[in-house]
Amino acid sequence: MEAVMDFLIHWGGAILCFVIGLVFLITALKDGVRPEEKIETEDSTQYMMRYPASHTVIALVIILAGIAAGVLAGMLPMAGNPDLKPVFLPVQCLIGALFGLLGGLRLRKAIVHRVSVQNGQITVHPARGKSFVTSFQEIRSVKKNSDTEKDSSALVLRTNDREKIEVDNRMTNFQQFAAQTAANVELPNLAKKRKRAGA
Repeated sequence: MEAVMDFLIHWGGAILCFVIGLVFLITALKDGVRPEEKIETEDSTQYMMRYPASHTVIALVIILAGIAAGVLAGMLPMAGNPDLKPVFLPVQCLIGALFGLLGGLRLRKAIVHRVSVQNGQITVHPARGKSFVTSFQEIRSVKKNSDTEKDSSALVLRTNDREKIEVDNRMTNFQQFAAQTAANVELPNLAKKRKRAGA
C-alpha cells in the first residue's frame, strides 16, 4: 500500500493530466471536421470558420506543461516526507486535474468549434452542446465586442430558437462572416424604440 502511495505522490499528477488530456483529445477528434464538411469553392458566400492549428498546439503545450509540473512536483524533497504525504497527494491530483482541464477544454474548442456558411444556411458545431442549422433570416439579435469603432473582435448571435452562435476574430473568415451578417441581418432599431418609450 505504501509503495502505491509513493508512486501516486511522485507520478499521480502527471498521469492524471495525461489521462484527462487524452480523453479530451480523443473526443475532440471524434467530433472534429469530417471530410464531407470541407468547402472547396471560390464562392465568397460559402466558407467555414474555425480556429487555426496554432490554437491546438497551445492547448497541447498546456497539457504537456501540466505533465511536467506533476513530474517536478513529485521530485520535490517534501514529496518523500512521511508527515506530508497525505497532504501532498491531493496537491498532485489538483495540479494534474487543473492543467488537464484547462488544456483539454481549450483543445476541444480549437478542434470542434466551427461555423459553416453554405447555400444560405449556417451550420454550427459548438465545443459543447449539440450541432444545429439556422440561417441569417433566423437571427434575432447580434452582440458585438469591438476593438475599434469599425471592426468587431467577436460576435454573439442569437436565433429565434434561442440558439447561440459565438465567433471571434481568431477564427478564419471572421471578417467575411461579420460583413455578411451586417448585410443580411435586419434587426429592429432598439434605440428608437427606447426613445419613443421614454417620450
